[in-house]
Amino acid sequence: MTDERPQIRPRLLEIDRYRPGTPAEVIAAQYGLNEVIKLASNENPDGPFPGVVEAVAGAVERSNRYPDNSAAPLKEELAKRHGVLPENIFPGAGSSAVLQCIALAMGGAGTSAVYPWPSFVLYEILSKIAGTEGVRVQLDSDHRVDLDVMVGAMRHDTNLVYVCNPNNPTGTYRSRDDMLALVDAVAPSVLVVVDEAYAEYAIAPDFGSLANVAVHRPNVLVLRTFSKIYGLAALRIGYAIGHPETLADVSRAQTPFTVTTAAQAGALASLPHDLAGRRETNRTGVDLIEHSLSRLGVTFAPSQANFVWFDSGIEGEEMYRLLARRGVVVRNYGIGSWIRVTIGSAAENQAFIVALEGVLGS
Repeated sequence: MTDERPQIRPRLLEIDRYRPGTPAEVIAAQYGLNEVIKLASNENPDGPFPGVVEAVAGAVERSNRYPDNSAAPLKEELAKRHGVLPENIFPGAGSSAVLQCIALAMGGAGTSAVYPWPSFVLYEILSKIAGTEGVRVQLDSDHRVDLDVMVGAMRHDTNLVYVCNPNNPTGTYRSRDDMLALVDAVAPSVLVVVDEAYAEYAIAPDFGSLANVAVHRPNVLVLRTFSKIYGLAALRIGYAIGHPETLADVSRAQTPFTVTTAAQAGALASLPHDLAGRRETNRTGVDLIEHSLSRLGVTFAPSQANFVWFDSGIEGEEMYRLLARRGVVVRNYGIGSWIRVTIGSAAENQAFIVALEGVLGS
């Protein structure tokens, strides 16, 4: 028997693989707890809208058949919602899968991608998978994506720019005018990917989607997901909005039948529902947590998403453990003493506040 085995590309060994939030069951067993609240993954505590489960169950009965690879009915409904044409929509198995298609389509030796940091970790991971050199740009002093510095960081080989708006993990945002200025500042050969996974939660008057810009600008793509406000994280479905020719190019990196029949059915059944109630409920949770953090003297970044980024004053991994022992799981990014907490149900939000008060001795 030899110790030799197939070797992957050396560049992939540099990747710090994506680390999802620790399951509540694991934390419960680790600390001997009866109940654990998971506020680490930006999941929607409300679950799917009424009628969605039934639609998905009906679709599962057709699992012996491959999905509609064109996802035509879903594209038509999404086009109506955004005021665009079906050819302006590109569905994928979650917006993460769409990001992977973009990275693979645009990447390779001799290219670079510019992205903010801290932000969605997949921008960096997918750049390495695609063989692209990643260029990190630190957020500004208000924890916002620094668009001016990002423009300045672009190199002769930069062909891809990622902006998460609102940004994950900070919940901060840039106005529509700011984003338009970014698009105008980059060369037509540079693809600007505006990740709007949390856009439905934003209430700031000057926030705005670039979806209606992307359909006319071949170098702009907007990403959306059903994982967050729609509560379909486990079904894995998202989409890009953009110029038909750009979407056709990106689709070359997508394997067939990646958006399941169940996911398409769940998304279609979700679209008729009004999002205002969920947006308001989320804002109530954000306001409660931000007010409590202020009361406790804890610094935080004002959020336009379904999570809050705060400076606990205690090293991140230690704070994570201290809260976990009290039955609350949050997300440690390994950035000093900053922690991200997802907005949960009213009871879960209150449990987090009580746990944090216990840790801080208040």
